[in-house]
Amino acid sequence: MSTIESKKTTGCLALFGLPFFAAGCFFLYAMLESSVKWNGERPTLYVGIPFSLVFILIGATVMVGRSGYVIDTRRKKGYFYLGLLIPLYKKHFDLSKVDYINISSELRSNKNSSYTVYPLTLIPYQGKPIKIENYSRDYIISRERAEKIARRCQVRLKNEVEGGEILDPSQIDQAFLEKLRSRTFNLSRPEKSNIEIKEIQNETRITSHYASKFLTSFLPILYLLIFICPIWLIFLNKGINNSWQFELAITAFFALPIFATVLRLLLSFNTGFEVKITKTTLQVFYRGLIPRKKSIEIREIDDIHSVEIANIPSIVKLIKSISGLPHANVTLISNETKIGFWPFESNEDALYFKELLEESLAKRI
Repeated sequence: MSTIESKKTTGCLALFGLPFFAAGCFFLYAMLESSVKWNGERPTLYVGIPFSLVFILIGATVMVGRSGYVIDTRRKKGYFYLGLLIPLYKKHFDLSKVDYINISSELRSNKNSSYTVYPLTLIPYQGKPIKIENYSRDYIISRERAEKIARRCQVRLKNEVEGGEILDPSQIDQAFLEKLRSRTFNLSRPEKSNIEIKEIQNETRITSHYASKFLTSFLPILYLLIFICPIWLIFLNKGINNSWQFELAITAFFALPIFATVLRLLLSFNTGFEVKITKTTLQVFYRGLIPRKKSIEIREIDDIHSVEIANIPSIVKLIKSISGLPHANVTLISNETKIGFWPFESNEDALYFKELLEESLAKRI
């Protein structure tokens, strides 16, 4: 594959653009249709039409806005684009004239929160830097994209997040699939594991038979009955004049365990997943209340990561324990997406699955 492409859409924010788009269309119709009656004075066309078009443009941008870049690794040329359903603005660049690609970090904030993004910038020998990506909050994905561009286009790489040393293409870590080719696997199955692997013709199947714990879903309700209800009854017996703040706090105490119970009940229907690996593709079938399927080309896989319960903050462990969320998970990363694998019975089971997945992929490349 000689093309590297990355694109960003507005995602769920598209819903916020619909009212603007609808209001603009309605106002434009009202301006152009003579039979529409106005309560007050009718605006002039010179005011009304531009006003409605602004609302339509804002709504369309939020609903179907697109941005991203496309790089032809053979010709070492590419372009950055902005647009709606189709690119409306393109900025072309020539990678043969680029000194290095730079990964940096920027702390951004708004009224409610702050967050870090990891822009990718092309630094040419002459001229202004070209920022081809400015929105990713995931450092791992940003780094994988930059390394992929540097390796396949033979461009140097500078990673300011990890020290800022400029590396030649030969010094950059091998691509994930290249690393798998040279690895030696020595798998050790945990004593208690729900992971099975089968070879069926030219297909490898890895199945997780997760044992759902339906009864434990009601643990948050027991917490409610044992700890919250007695406190609430004590306050009632003392005849305290409840304020709205007190009632809100009590409601929250009741609502959180009930929400956690509902969440655990839904998760109890999750009975694992199945991974099918062929010569060219990897497919994941999630079994549960709402069965789902995801697919990815093997050549597009950039990395596989695992997160263990020991490596997460204590407060997160507590929330996971109460709500029934998975402790350990394995994530497959590609250029544009993440595919998560969970739940697992233990950290050991998650690591065993990760090793099985990597070994199976190594046989296919």
